[in-house]
Amino acid sequence: DDHIEVWYTHLNLANSKDNWYRGAQGVYVFSKANNNKTHIGDEIDFTWTHMFMDGKLAFQATYGHLFSGSYIEQNLGTGNDQQWAYVQLWMNF
Repeated sequence: DDHIEVWYTHLNLANSKDNWYRGAQGVYVFSKANNNKTHIGDEIDFTWTHMFMDGKLAFQATYGHLFSGSYIEQNLGTGNDQQWAYVQLWMNF
C-alpha cells in the first residue's frame, strides 16, 4: 500500500547565453549579458504515496531540495539552496 520514489536531476542551461525557462517555456530567469555559468543546480526529490480502497484513493507527500549551482549565484546574487514540499489526495476512477 506504500510507494516511495527518489529522483535526482542535474540542471544545466544549454549554453551560457541561454535563459532559465519554466515548464511552459516562459523565461524564469533572464541571464545577465556577461553570464558565463551554465550549472543551475542539483535537485533531489522524495515522494511517499499511501494507497487506500484498493488503489482508488491515495495520499501523497513530496519534498524537494535544490542545491543551487554557480548560475544561480552569478545571476541571482545568492547561493542559497531552495526547498519545497506538497501534499495531495487523489482518486482513481
